Amino acid sequence: MEQFPYSVEELRASVEEGTRQVENGQYYTDAQVNRMLEQRNRQLA
Repeated sequence: MEQFPYSVEELRASVEEGTRQVENGQYYTDAQVNRMLEQRNRQLA
C-alpha cells in the first residue's frame, strides 16, 4: 500500500477551497483567461 502525503479529505478540502476562490473571482479558469486574451487580441487587430 502506497503512502500519500495527503489524505483524501485534505485533497477534497483543497479542491473545494480552490473552487470557492474561482467562484469568488479571485482566480480565473483557463477558459476565462483564453476568452479575455481573444477579446484583447481582437481589439488590438
